Amino acid sequence: MSSRANGPLLEIRDLKTYFPVPRKSYFEKRRTVKAVNGVSLSVNAGETLGIVGESGCGKSTLGLTIMKLLEPTTGRIIFEGNDITDYSHKQMRSIRRDIQIIFQDPYASLDPRMTVGDIIAEPIRTQQVFQSEKEVLLRVLELMDECGLERAYLNRYPHEFSGGQRQRIGIARALSLSPKLIVCDEPVSALDVSIQSQIVNLLRRIQERYELSLVFISHDLAVVHHISDRVAVMYLGKIVELGGKKDIYRNPLHPYTRALLSSVPKISGEKGERVRLEGDMPSPINPPAGCTFHTRCPVCVGQCSIMEPQLREIEPGHWVSCLMV
Repeated sequence: MSSRANGPLLEIRDLKTYFPVPRKSYFEKRRTVKAVNGVSLSVNAGETLGIVGESGCGKSTLGLTIMKLLEPTTGRIIFEGNDITDYSHKQMRSIRRDIQIIFQDPYASLDPRMTVGDIIAEPIRTQQVFQSEKEVLLRVLELMDECGLERAYLNRYPHEFSGGQRQRIGIARALSLSPKLIVCDEPVSALDVSIQSQIVNLLRRIQERYELSLVFISHDLAVVHHISDRVAVMYLGKIVELGGKKDIYRNPLHPYTRALLSSVPKISGEKGERVRLEGDMPSPINPPAGCTFHTRCPVCVGQCSIMEPQLREIEPGHWVSCLMV
């Protein structure tokens, strides 16, 4: 998959994150939730990789695993050419400067007992970036200006802000250590539509200014289209299609991608056939054999329930996991 001449900023190889399910009795067979089930991706410097899919497909788990806030079951996480998969908590402290996260819920992700100034300054103090509190304060004020927060808010508490303002605080905190990569875990899903556009435009502006790479996780295809360079489509813990934004939105090849895009509301008069999927997403505890999508696929044939498709490069930079393509 695409990379710079000296390699991608982030690369994950066959990443799996499983969670054990508590047994109801001693004799019950051990089961696991296969939240992320063999994902391979790369992210280049200055690039935005969008990750889309239905709720429960493993998007957020993938983001948290990339951050090593969740430990992978198997697979490798390579950042700037260094394999960080087995790094201890102490070893990860130095990596935290370069990889940050913006959480989905702007209400739960901020400590209600801390002021805005302390929330933004906490990573700076933890990493001991500056020697004096004056330097810390100047950095905090600079970040507040960058993220559209008035300096008068410095000593206010999170409950005094709207959802959009809280998310700006979360973005300022993520920027505080000048990272190279930010994982955005559905950062606009809890916000009003008008506020969503402001936050997305803010992310694009700071990405250009700081030359950031973003992993943008969302179920909102319109938002992902607006901000992403490449898009990965997830279904039941796996990547089913990956390609440039134009490839995915203008020429979707996987039937699941086509179904997702057909569900996006259209302006009256626009043509487009609605692809309806039957049934619900199978359980990640017991995913179907063969192609995991075959139980809902409108073009499924017999071999789909037997053979597991592999992600193949159908066109330059356009990868698809489907036996029918």
